[in-house]
Amino acid sequence: MEPELKDMTVSALIYAIAAFAMRPKNNGVSPMQPGQATHEEWQRHHAVCAELDRRFAALEAAKQS
Repeated sequence: MEPELKDMTVSALIYAIAAFAMRPKNNGVSPMQPGQATHEEWQRHHAVCAELDRRFAALEAAKQS
């Protein structure tokens, strides 16, 4: 059951990244452009990306051993 929980966490992280990237455009400007997200939104986005990177690195390390 634990691998399923890990998969759900990774899926949730990917969903959070997609939700941030796919937000509606503001006057035709992509939300990924500078100035379109608050500092806090960017901090959270970078934290989510970093956590996903850590999890993928751990999975890769487990495959190598």
